[in-house]
Amino acid sequence: DDYNKLLQGLKNVTQEFEGVNATSKQKKTWPDDSYYPNMLTKLDNASKLMPESNLDKYERFQEFPLTAQIQQEVRKTMKRVEDLRGPFRKAAEIVPKINALKAQTDYHGIVLILRQNRDLGFLLAQYPDIDNLLLKIHTDAVRDRIEASDWKEAEHALSELQTDNDYLNPAAIAPAKSEALRSSESDVFERVKKLTFARVDAFASKNEMTLDNVPALYADSSFLPAYVLTFSSESAARLAQKRRTIEDYLNQVKQYRFPENAIRPIFKDLMQSPQDRGVEKARAILAHAKFYKGQDKTVRSYIDECNPAVAKLLNKPKDYRRVFVIPVNDSARASNEYMFRINVKIPSEANFPVFDINIKVPKEIAEKAGTEQWFTQMTLNKKVVKTEGHMRTTAPMATNDYEAQITPVQMVKDRDNIIEIKFKYAGFKLFQVSAMAQVPLIRKN
Repeated sequence: DDYNKLLQGLKNVTQEFEGVNATSKQKKTWPDDSYYPNMLTKLDNASKLMPESNLDKYERFQEFPLTAQIQQEVRKTMKRVEDLRGPFRKAAEIVPKINALKAQTDYHGIVLILRQNRDLGFLLAQYPDIDNLLLKIHTDAVRDRIEASDWKEAEHALSELQTDNDYLNPAAIAPAKSEALRSSESDVFERVKKLTFARVDAFASKNEMTLDNVPALYADSSFLPAYVLTFSSESAARLAQKRRTIEDYLNQVKQYRFPENAIRPIFKDLMQSPQDRGVEKARAILAHAKFYKGQDKTVRSYIDECNPAVAKLLNKPKDYRRVFVIPVNDSARASNEYMFRINVKIPSEANFPVFDINIKVPKEIAEKAGTEQWFTQMTLNKKVVKTEGHMRTTAPMATNDYEAQITPVQMVKDRDNIIEIKFKYAGFKLFQVSAMAQVPLIRKN
């Protein structure tokens, strides 16, 4: 009977032990604080299922192989129970620490504990998602900073995501980590790019018709990136490429689109209302022109029309050419200086072509001609034109509809012939003159 009790106890202990051991290995969820204390209790209860061995009193059976075999199995089974009790005790101490760190979302701390206890394979298996949770902490940190438009800290979080390898299973999490890094990094770039593009587009659109202090517009921070990227998980070349993408767009707006889109409507308005802030409109166009790198022929022609230094071409006889004239001094004075240039380049069969130059002068300027010369200086190809000898000038007056004439003026065949005229006026405004060249009329006397 003692043999049967011992064998039954051995069977019961083995079944209970195997059940406890299997349960711990099959559990794939985080244990609570009571889990391993309860498992230890089950092991204790399993140990109690083994009755005390009384086989020693059967001296005549001691030499039987069965007796030795039973006793060996009892010792072996009880050792297995005791060997499992040690790791369970260790797990019972660790789990509450892990749960405390979990409450603080300190997954780094949890991974550190688990890595220090890799011998407890059954315990590590109960935290299958720990690496994903740690990765999520990193990606959430990046996302939160992106949503706050804190680009510097977002890149710092990206750097931490890239360099942190303190995972429980680094190789297993590597593909997900790489994808999270790629996606988050791309999100930072796309948002910085979108913000930069939207900001400069809005600024340029808002200021297309701005006339005052145009150079200051080009110094505005809207023409700078919303943030200068400093991080790339790929390479320095890839980082440079991203930055160049943003900078190229800003330069495109600054050097092409903005000046073009400003010059066109301002010039149109100048043509429609030349007396309404005409000087400011012309100077705004010239200010935009200093930053313009485009070669649009129409835009370039608008710039030339407003630029006093550009000679306006006369290439057909008897064709009047309108010329805008603005002050050349920067700000209004008691007497303001004006200058315009025309380029007489009319085809002629003569080797030494001679023309009359007719200029319709604004009434305000012409009215001075009764008491003094209406211009302060006139040059032809940088040589002062003197009204002496055979050359004479006709002053602009009401009787000739304020049309001045210089005749005869000898030109250089098939070359530019630049006539520059300067005059002064007390007002600070835009004038329009009309110039024309023709073959001299034959006059009596």
